Amino acid sequence: MNEYLIAEFLNSIDSIVTKPIQLKQRIKYTTFDVSKHCLIFGASSGGLYIFRRHPCSFVKLIPSTEGSVAHLSISPDERNIAVATSRGSVCLVSNNETISVDTQVYNEHLGNVVTAMKWNNDSNELYTGDNTGRISVVVVRNFISKTIFQTPCATLMQLDSRIVQLDWTSRFLLVSTLSRCYLCDTETEHYRQIGKKLREGEYGACFFGTPVSYTISSERRFDLNGFRILSDTESFVTYNGLEDIKIFCARPGSRLWEVQLDGTVVRTHQFKQALAQGPSNIVAFTDELDCRLNNKINTNNSTNTHSFNFIQMHIINNKFILTYQRNGLYIFDPQNASVVLWTDVYADIVDIKIVDKFIYLWTSKREIYVLLFSTIEDLVTKCLLNKKYLLCADLSISYQKHIKKLLPSSKKLYLLSNLTDKLQEQGAFELSEKFEPVSNMIKEISCSKQNAQKLTSGIFVVDNGHISNNSLLETENTFAAMTLNANQNLHDSKKIQPFEEQQFEINSENNPIQTAVIEEFEETVDIIKDESNKYKLMFEEYELNKVNVRYRTNLFEEIFSNYSHINEIVTEFLEFEKYALRIISEIQDIQIWCYEKCLEYIELHNKLEYGPYDSIFDSYMQKAYANINLSSEYSCKCGFPYPNSSLNRPKFYETGRNIIERYYMNNSNSDLTLCYNVPYLWKHIIYLRKDENVDNLLSLIVQYGDINILNEFIHKFTYDSWNDLIKKFIMLKTGNCLKCEEQFNSVTDFAMSWTALANQMILSIGAESAVYLLLQHSDSIPGNELNVDFYQSSIFTTIIDNIDRKFRSKALDFVNTINKTQYAVQFGKLLEKTLQNPQISDTSILNSENGVCNACSGK
Repeated sequence: MNEYLIAEFLNSIDSIVTKPIQLKQRIKYTTFDVSKHCLIFGASSGGLYIFRRHPCSFVKLIPSTEGSVAHLSISPDERNIAVATSRGSVCLVSNNETISVDTQVYNEHLGNVVTAMKWNNDSNELYTGDNTGRISVVVVRNFISKTIFQTPCATLMQLDSRIVQLDWTSRFLLVSTLSRCYLCDTETEHYRQIGKKLREGEYGACFFGTPVSYTISSERRFDLNGFRILSDTESFVTYNGLEDIKIFCARPGSRLWEVQLDGTVVRTHQFKQALAQGPSNIVAFTDELDCRLNNKINTNNSTNTHSFNFIQMHIINNKFILTYQRNGLYIFDPQNASVVLWTDVYADIVDIKIVDKFIYLWTSKREIYVLLFSTIEDLVTKCLLNKKYLLCADLSISYQKHIKKLLPSSKKLYLLSNLTDKLQEQGAFELSEKFEPVSNMIKEISCSKQNAQKLTSGIFVVDNGHISNNSLLETENTFAAMTLNANQNLHDSKKIQPFEEQQFEINSENNPIQTAVIEEFEETVDIIKDESNKYKLMFEEYELNKVNVRYRTNLFEEIFSNYSHINEIVTEFLEFEKYALRIISEIQDIQIWCYEKCLEYIELHNKLEYGPYDSIFDSYMQKAYANINLSSEYSCKCGFPYPNSSLNRPKFYETGRNIIERYYMNNSNSDLTLCYNVPYLWKHIIYLRKDENVDNLLSLIVQYGDINILNEFIHKFTYDSWNDLIKKFIMLKTGNCLKCEEQFNSVTDFAMSWTALANQMILSIGAESAVYLLLQHSDSIPGNELNVDFYQSSIFTTIIDNIDRKFRSKALDFVNTINKTQYAVQFGKLLEKTLQNPQISDTSILNSENGVCNACSGK
């Protein structure tokens, strides 16, 4: 079994985090939360101090007058921050880059103490629990809806005692109180108690496992009467894909209940004896290349309490449970009822947050520590690949017994065979001598593997007893799915990232076919300099991609690391084509692979510069993009886009935009040729021509059919322009191309509808003019093509225009939003009532006598 350890990054972020408040003695941080990109602290002043997670830097302060922050939670999509104040108010704060901040305040828990908050996976529902056992939900709407109606909030349950922890998976909410655990189905609005035995005290609970995706509608409504508890005879319904989901509930005496998703307790796990093992040291180091290993041990002379309450439970590494108490951090393997590790190095722990494999630990002294939970194998290999040779040797020496056990099956540790030379190059001769036993072990195991055979791909596979000679074909077919880290070369020393930024994602899962992979990679821990070796490695990756298209390495990062111009990248792929064609004759396959890899690299590295215009280079880019994204079925024979072309977004769109713009700026007709092959790119041509007379672009705008593009131009449209546009749209709807007038019968899914078009008319020339203009063409507009959104938009914008026309756009957005919410019926009735007002009735688009729409004659 692979051993785990905890590593601490000694380049503390404390100085950065405390700097915004260090001159404000009365302001203290009270709580914090961490997400993929953000680190946020709540303060006693009520403010939110937002930091970029890495590299850690202060971004902004969001002030508040609602009171001291007691609890906060960042939504999974990072667009909203939920804040609970010391008064019991719950605030939703928008997290964006603009100066203005949208805040909603809810008082369902006013006067109580909020003790737990949890977002659902879709970031559109926030669940909150307090010290009285009350649980509420806030359903997050989009911005326009929130500007008119406050985001809906409802109390769902009033349970027996204080809420200790909330957790979420799929559509299920898990609630742990001082005495019980409850499982709630938020779809059916039912819940049931887990188990029969009560408890007394703070005990956490969590879901365990990865469920199938389950989308929660942002517009769903909850019964204001709250959830209903199920009786013992009623079943708790789940759905396919959740069979592997488990629930773990903390029990007294360092025990865990293992529970099925229907609420049935399966077994009890006992950890009291497992906790009797000694604590683990903390591996600590900096992000310097010459850093050395520093083991942190407990200096507080505290002893481990073998029995304690698991107050909070969190999943880490997708297969372990992390919990903590005041002076201890613990990681359990619930499947085997074992302790992975525990440490008592940190004292007075107040809170812990987890992001991927990183642990953010906060103490009562308001100190924050950044820790990494990693296998020894991953950490050693990552240090090697990031040129931390001294640290890599220290780790290898300290854990050489474990490394010796791993060597026969590891696919990564063979890279250490080159470490001795690296140590001697740095003058670390004494350390090199200490590392020699590890180096000898690697050589012995490598020499013991005699049964090496060469695959057709040129890769040697060495039998280790788990694969027979007859299995080589199977090995090659599954080879790309295995962990091939031998060709993951070292990063340039100038590009070394701080420790907490490095993604320790080297896969350590055992493959069913255990093989040791030996290519000519004994020296590949150095950046590739030999030209033929460089192209040889590219060719090997090409062959692997034929077996598994998802296979990726760090090869191109190494080859192109010093390049700053796209021309240089293209040149390398052109040279590789020549190299590959000396080996095989599959010219088309090689070219398509080169096109894909070239565009993929350029898309990922958007800071690369385009060199001067060059016919060879630019021709290659155009061919590459056209071959990868060829979609001529979305183009008319004349080259104009079909009205559904905007629905087919190509791969590497940003690169495509740059190619189009480059051709356009050089007055080349090749931009149009590329658009014929990839008609989605007409979108950018239209934007590039936005300063032209809009009448010249009308046919292209209408036929492309993107309502967002139309919206960009409506400020230029006159009444006559709209009249021409309607005529063109009618022609288009009959199946005729607006350029060549040829029929295209195959297109049925138009990107733009009559309702969307009519709403843009309202926005441009007002409802009264829009209705009058549509009335002139009513014979050509099919019945029911204009839906209720248009009618309501006409009425509502007319009302708003009487107040101030500058609010017309918001009025349209509001109608579109409100019709997707629980207020749609109420809004419709309100408009009907408004129409009865004599001052408004003249603006109605309906014929009051027979209820017929004046625009399209529809009921």
